[in-house]
Amino acid sequence: MVNDRKLMTIMDYYRNKNLLLVGLNDSQGVNLSSPFLKNGLLEHIADLLYNHNLSLEVIDAFSLMMNKTEHVDYILKNNLSKEEIRLSQIYSAVCALKNDAEKKHLPNFLGNIGYLSKFIYRTNLDDDKVRISTAISDAYEPLIIYSSGVNNLMRSVGSDLISIQQDYIDRHKKPNYNYTLSKSRNKDILLNVINGVKKNFENILSLNSGADIYVLGAYIPDALKKKEFSPFADLIYIYNGQLNELCAEYGLSLIQTDNILRGYNKKRRNFHITSRGHEVLAESIINHIYFNKISPTSMYPKTAVFEVDGLGSRGMKDLLSLDYNLAMEKASQLTGYEKQRALDIALEHKNEIEIFEKVLTYTKR
Repeated sequence: MVNDRKLMTIMDYYRNKNLLLVGLNDSQGVNLSSPFLKNGLLEHIADLLYNHNLSLEVIDAFSLMMNKTEHVDYILKNNLSKEEIRLSQIYSAVCALKNDAEKKHLPNFLGNIGYLSKFIYRTNLDDDKVRISTAISDAYEPLIIYSSGVNNLMRSVGSDLISIQQDYIDRHKKPNYNYTLSKSRNKDILLNVINGVKKNFENILSLNSGADIYVLGAYIPDALKKKEFSPFADLIYIYNGQLNELCAEYGLSLIQTDNILRGYNKKRRNFHITSRGHEVLAESIINHIYFNKISPTSMYPKTAVFEVDGLGSRGMKDLLSLDYNLAMEKASQLTGYEKQRALDIALEHKNEIEIFEKVLTYTKR
């Protein structure tokens, strides 16, 4: 629970300044519980601050599909507008739900229910004028809620929490589980993911060395705590440990979510939490902001030079097309199940390209 004194302290700290709140970039911040039209993580944080008359600009880039570490870089490099981000969130929801329907052997068109997310991701009149990298650069100590890396990890090992249980059941008939088991023991995979997170940190701090980044650790759902899934769970434990070290290196605030979110995941098979779980996590983040602001703060050194191209959705499409071509080239050099996995990743990139083709079509109207 957040008390009024803490909220007033935050408000006083930012008095006469324009506060910027940005959500990057994992689906952990998206509310997928029923009813899914309720607020997600960033909305709950914003509501707490809005209730105390704080002047606040919010850029929510949490997404069901554009949620990998490279997507953070692409979004910042192309300086997407709030309008472009909102549209990509809607099209991501539709695409993700269509993919889920296909996996369950249901009609593809059922995914169109994702268009209801337009009632969450509403676009305002001047959203095309607010660009994310420019806003971060110009803001006074912007608050960045960062949650990324776990989706990269799941893609790299070839499974996720929904499919791995069925993969285990079918392990004597299909190669999926053994492939994931082998990949989870490959230290280079985790190293690559952490390097992606590190690059995100450096790029954000290059835009604004005074940015306050609040990093969400990954929690371990109960379904993964069974013995047969221990290699996968252990990988996430190690990821959290390395994420903790990385945050310490950059002087960032890591929020360990495992204890906070226990009991707020009804499905038990994925990382997504209930609406109440998002509220509890938002309150925890506010508490972290409070304790960070009442202590002496130091400016973070700029550790890299990050060039913003500002090409918007067209630049996003070009970078995602490059990812697709590289994935297809890799697939052409592989055989068997590894080839299929590479083709699956290429299909992800193709879906991402189509999302920004739709954004481009809409914004040209």
